[in-house]
Amino acid sequence: MAGTRTAPTIDGSPTYLTVSITVYDWTGDQRTDSYQIDADSSDAEIEAFVAAMVATSNATVWRVTIGQVYNGDGDKNDAVEEVWENVKDNVVLLAKKTDNSAQDFFIPSPINAMFLENSEEIDPSSAVLVTLLASVLPMRANYSWKSARLSHRKQIGTKINL
Repeated sequence: MAGTRTAPTIDGSPTYLTVSITVYDWTGDQRTDSYQIDADSSDAEIEAFVAAMVATSNATVWRVTIGQVYNGDGDKNDAVEEVWENVKDNVVLLAKKTDNSAQDFFIPSPINAMFLENSEEIDPSSAVLVTLLASVLPMRANYSWKSARLSHRKQIGTKINL
């Protein structure tokens, strides 16, 4: 049994937006600050905000990220107490592109059905895992899955090829 979703449906009407501004200072230190703004904020309003931030700082703004947030009620009672109940236990999935760029995806507190019985070895044929893997690839063009492993906090499990 998996946990419960309380986040709203992804339908084009987010609860709010986040604007993250990443800067470098003269010494090479980097910082990202994120701000919650109204969901109906326009591109022009966001651009005015970023431009005003640039005008007030000695740092160089090199990245702006805008994200839609669908916010529900977070309640630990909606989670399930099972084998991997701690969110610091997670499955790490590695996807790579032909140019060797890579991205990790994480499954916190994974369900035990994704593992071979009585082990910490991930079952690559697990239906829920296969469904998750298939759901990511349309959003990451030219990527393919390379490996999956269980990780406990800072302990790293055995990698299996996908």
